[in-house]
Amino acid sequence: MLAFLQPSGSGGLGPNLVPYTYNQEECRKALAEFVICDEQPFRVVEGHGFRKYSNRLEPRFPVPSRVTVARDCYKLFIEESKKLKVFLKKSFCDGDYLHVRCCAHILNSVVNDGLKDLHNSISAIRNAVRYARSSPARLQRFKDLVQKEKIDCKALVCLDIMTRWNSTYLMLEHALKFQKVFDRMEDEDDGYNAYFRDDTHRLGPPMTFDWSNAYVFVQFLKVFYTITLSAVHQDPLIGEMAKKMKLKYDKYWGRPENMNPLLVIRVVLDPRYKFGYVNNTFNDIYDNDLILCESMKKKVKDTLYLLYDKYSVGVVGEQSEHEEESGDSGVVNHPRDLPMPDFVTANPNPKGKWWSGRTKHPSDQKTDLDKYLETDAIDDAPSFDVLTWWRENATKYKLVSLIARDVLAMPMSIVASESAFSTGGRVLDVFRSSLSPKMTEALICTQNWLSPTEFNFNDRDFDQYEETDSIASDVCGESTVTEDVNMS
Repeated sequence: MLAFLQPSGSGGLGPNLVPYTYNQEECRKALAEFVICDEQPFRVVEGHGFRKYSNRLEPRFPVPSRVTVARDCYKLFIEESKKLKVFLKKSFCDGDYLHVRCCAHILNSVVNDGLKDLHNSISAIRNAVRYARSSPARLQRFKDLVQKEKIDCKALVCLDIMTRWNSTYLMLEHALKFQKVFDRMEDEDDGYNAYFRDDTHRLGPPMTFDWSNAYVFVQFLKVFYTITLSAVHQDPLIGEMAKKMKLKYDKYWGRPENMNPLLVIRVVLDPRYKFGYVNNTFNDIYDNDLILCESMKKKVKDTLYLLYDKYSVGVVGEQSEHEEESGDSGVVNHPRDLPMPDFVTANPNPKGKWWSGRTKHPSDQKTDLDKYLETDAIDDAPSFDVLTWWRENATKYKLVSLIARDVLAMPMSIVASESAFSTGGRVLDVFRSSLSPKMTEALICTQNWLSPTEFNFNDRDFDQYEETDSIASDVCGESTVTEDVNMS
């Protein structure tokens, strides 16, 4: 049977007319991809409508049960993960630079280490906030006290996620504005006191020193936000917090041997900075250790040239494979395959020995990496886009542009910046939240591997009102016309 099928890896090209043969295994695989990519629950295959639709498409295909589909989805995950491992084995430099520490996780770990001394105070305030938000009646009593205290603040208290330091900061920042309300609740709300009295392990209610610690912590994080943290501070509490955070920072990023040089090479591949900016920054960071400073400069430069050599081999290898597949040996045949004259074939170089033995000009021996690094850094501009610059200069710096394509695409964090501390609700929908961790990992990873690179996430969950209303109107109009024709 002939059918129009979309070829795999077509990059958006139209379907081709090809001979089609029914294959039950391929149909099951396609069904698994449908469930994964469109985030369908496994039980979708057991619905009456889906089975009827599938039967009309291909009567020979027996729709599997949800258990079988779940098994097929996990098999597809294992199959795709093997492909990914093979691909990573072939990456640059034997995978030495594949590991990049997630900045969001390290930042979270650094601040959490500084919070340990404030754990009891934060827990007491957290429990007070939890009580106020635990029921509509309690929240209403809290609002009433806010009005009595004449506190002008639209935002109420909010609970934090204990493993996310920035949410703890926001919780304390909001709670401090309502300290008088919480103090008044001790005098006027019997349920508030009983909430802490009935559970001896529950810390609280917060005392004056708890609020003082919270104030210090909030002020400290404001300094942390502006990256002016210092371990030398007049307040001993902040000084101890800073020392612990500095130790955690040094564990992951402070030691030069723990630093992935690709993070610095990204800056070198920005035409506004290059090595001039990087070397100047190293001079500032390691101003007391000249040997370490020079070793860091050498490490980054050596790694960049190592990458260039690896990419050079890869590009030449791809060209050779292409020539072998196409049968092109590099020799240009004479039109109509006529034999070339003897005086031409005997000496294919008309310029003779002088040309072949000439000394090349030094500029001819420079690589495009050398040429890129030797050119002056360009002026910065608010509208400058480094990716656009490399796309426009790819022909000028061919191999370097390939390195820039891969290195500049390297994420600093494994999560999107705007949701760096709260991804659960975005990733786990109502169907996936009840799955086991292994199956959840399989579905999320495989969806990422199978989905096209360009995807509009803004409208994926909602059908547009205008579009659906227009469709319904069109269908009604067609139906009216048909009825009028039949009546006439």
